[in-house]
This record gives sequence, C-alpha cells and structure tokens, in this order.
Amino acid sequence: MDEPRPDFLEMELSLPHDARLTATIRGVAVLAAQFAGCTGERAEAFAQSVEEVVRTELEQVADGSTIPITLRLTRQPLQIQIASRIISLDE
Repeated sequence: MDEPRPDFLEMELSLPHDARLTATIRGVAVLAAQFAGCTGERAEAFAQSVEEVVRTELEQVADGSTIPITLRLTRQPLQIQIASRIISLDE
C-alpha cells in the first residue's frame, strides 16, 4: 500500500473491568505498531508491554470502573496511554 499515512491519529477507548479484553488491547497495540512501521519481535514486545500495563491497571481497579486508553500515532513515536502511564514505541 503506497497510500500516505495520516499526520496524526488518536483513538480513545474506555476499557471495562474485564481481563478477557487485555488480548484485544494487545491486538490493537500490534496493529498500531505495524502501522507505525514496526514489525516482528519489536511489535510483539511493544504489545506485550501494553498488555502488562493493562493487566496491572485492571488489578488496581477493584470497583469495576473503566480504564481510559488513548492511542496516539504521530510523526513522533507511537504512544499508548493507559490511565496515567504512557508506553512509547521508539522508532
């Protein structure tokens, strides 16, 4: 695909308190990393980091509230913010 990439993409999600959804967020992280030009083990390592933070946040939220997740893809490194933690994919 030779289509130009957007200069900026931001997606905001609210993750319900359900540990089964960590795999979904991991999948989103892999796709975002691939979109940012990262493949293979590096994309998987990034997704693993995201999944670990999501699991930690779910363990800390005992009242069943949602966890805010923001994915930012800019010309700078990809960032996924989970609650107050930011995970960056350095290019």
